[in-house]
Amino acid sequence: MRRSSSRTRFAKIRFPVLIIFKMPCPQHRESWFRYPSYFALNAGAEKRFPFRGYQWAVRLSVINATGHNNYSSVINNVDAPNFLMFSGGQHRAFTARLRFVGRR
Repeated sequence: MRRSSSRTRFAKIRFPVLIIFKMPCPQHRESWFRYPSYFALNAGAEKRFPFRGYQWAVRLSVINATGHNNYSSVINNVDAPNFLMFSGGQHRAFTARLRFVGRR
């Protein structure tokens, strides 16, 4: 009997954001800000088993287990009313997979 496997990934990165101005003028230089910190914890477990002469595997995974807000977009126009509002990103998700491995 095989042991189930698990895999985790960690990431903590702060990506840059370029601020744009509607009407460029000499005193408006390009400005850079950063996204909030990014943290993701993805974990999964797989179990292999024989069934009718074939090897199968079932895998259960959780994506973004901590539920951290990992934003993927930002409003970077200074003239917009919602300037520097973050949105998008991956929320917590669960997945299951049945996989055909081959003959025993």
